Amino acid sequence: VADKVANLLLKPVLKHFEERLSVLEAKIDDSERYNRMFCIRLLGISEDATEDTTLKVVSVINNNLDMSITTNRSKNLRSFLKFSY
Repeated sequence: VADKVANLLLKPVLKHFEERLSVLEAKIDDSERYNRMFCIRLLGISEDATEDTTLKVVSVINNNLDMSITTNRSKNLRSFLKFSY
C-alpha cells in the first residue's frame, strides 16, 4: 500500500521535473544557436591544434578577401567578422 501511495505522489513531481527539463533543454539549445549565429566557419583550411587561430584567420582574410587586417586587431576580430559577411 505504501508503494502505491508513494508512486501516486511521485508521478506529478516527476512529470513536473520532466517538463522543466524539456524547457531548460530548449533554452540551452536556443542559447547555443544564438552564440553560433555570428560565427564563421572556414572550410578547406588545414587546422593544427597548436597553431594560433587568430593568425590563421587574419592570413586567410588578407590573402583571399579584399581586406587588410592585422593581429593587433585580434581583440576586435570577433566583432569585425560579425559584420563582414
